[in-house]
Amino acid sequence: MKKSFLPLLVLLSAGGLSTAFSQAAIPEPELPNVDQPVVLTGADPLASLEEQLNSGPFDRRGAFATAFDEAERTVDARLSEMRARGLVFADEAESNLTLARDGSRQAFRDLSLTTNETWQSARHNAVLALRKLRGSLGALERTATGRP
Repeated sequence: MKKSFLPLLVLLSAGGLSTAFSQAAIPEPELPNVDQPVVLTGADPLASLEEQLNSGPFDRRGAFATAFDEAERTVDARLSEMRARGLVFADEAESNLTLARDGSRQAFRDLSLTTNETWQSARHNAVLALRKLRGSLGALERTATGRP
């Protein structure tokens, strides 16, 4: 009985083709532009920062810290504008805002110093700090009263 080598040759050549296909170059995903600054919207810079932070990559942690500084300046401007209108703040609301601002500063300081391994938890803490800051600022605005 004659044995045919044809099935063996087909099998070996198919194996060689599959190896060639499996070694084909896989394109690298496009890297985010880490030099691009975080742009805050004028309507609610804290919400804008939170939205961008939720989907932001580790490599942009410095840009987020810088954007937080800008958002902090808008909070200062809002407080100054409210005081200029003659509004008086409740002590508790003002104290809560101060604590929220301090916590946010610490969270963004930690975020800027984080490693790739701790990025997710540092980002989560920064998002929570932003939410607390937004809530405290809103409570301060709701409880502000005109001067007697």
